[in-house]
Amino acid sequence: MAREAALIRAAREAGVPVPRLVDHAPDVLGSPYLITEHVDGETIPWRLLRDPEFADVRPKLAAELGRVAARIHAMPDVPGLASADRLESLVELYDELAQPLPSLEIGLRWLRAHRPELAGNTVVHGDFRTGNLIIGPDGLAAVLDWELAHRGDPLEDLGWLCVKAWRFSSPLPAGGFGTREELLDGYAEAAGFRPGPAAVRWWEVFGTFRWAVLCLRQADRHLSGRIRSVELAAVGRRVCEQEHDLLTALGTPAVPVDAAPDPAPDLHGRPTAAELVEAVAEFLRADVMPGTRDGCRSRRGWRRTCWASSHASCAWALRRSGGTWTGSRRWGSRRTRSWRGRCGRAPWPCRT
Repeated sequence: MAREAALIRAAREAGVPVPRLVDHAPDVLGSPYLITEHVDGETIPWRLLRDPEFADVRPKLAAELGRVAARIHAMPDVPGLASADRLESLVELYDELAQPLPSLEIGLRWLRAHRPELAGNTVVHGDFRTGNLIIGPDGLAAVLDWELAHRGDPLEDLGWLCVKAWRFSSPLPAGGFGTREELLDGYAEAAGFRPGPAAVRWWEVFGTFRWAVLCLRQADRHLSGRIRSVELAAVGRRVCEQEHDLLTALGTPAVPVDAAPDPAPDLHGRPTAAELVEAVAEFLRADVMPGTRDGCRSRRGWRRTCWASSHASCAWALRRSGGTWTGSRRWGSRRTRSWRGRCGRAPWPCRT
């Protein structure tokens, strides 16, 4: 936390929009903490990329992100930042997993054959992407999540922003907001030099390979039993998505639908379908059922009372039945709201 606090201070001094640091400490009740001021804005990618509220600012964001990235790379050094060969460090992690995949091997071979010269040795944010940015009606309000910062090639941040996974289905490569040219124009405006497109593309391919390896590691953590988690299992399913994106980034032509082989009997890679179902079942048993043990009780065979803290389950039942709310009524000593389904029979009252 001390290093992240130092990064936030240095970023603020360099003109990078970040939340103002309020306090931090290495150990309070056994855990470190860091407190910053609240920053108004939105971080959820699909809202930023689709909501009308951000329609005016979206076309300006690619260039603005380029300018902000240049300011990050102009930050003074912060003690304790790692400085290692990014590709070889990632290959070590990939080899430790002992799960070689043909598409990743192809990507790794390309990365080693086309590696560009370093553009510099600066502070690198390490996770500069849509989802770690607070955007307001006037533009970028804050850059978040500095825990992966390190020293290295500044173009890594630009390539990572352009990785397809962080476009969230937008056709625009620079974080889903604009073109690579707009991003590099903004960077050149603040940095005083324009990065070469080929070098940025190398870091984009590296970023796709990196995310594939990280997804593979998350799947391994779950499947090995070290940390059983439905979230890790779900992230693990994204390995095949990154395999596809990696081959696409390398220019591999798509296979025509009529020439594609017959579908496999199960999902490509792991977790398999059965392993995913098992992960969901474990989550329901461990995290959901204990909190809803007394959730729904049957009364007189046709009435059920929802004891949940919200009306979510009743709203779900309402949508399923196509029914409508019929107003408020009494159930015992508590006020309830009820709905009537298609059959027109008795409602399911929900305690409030």
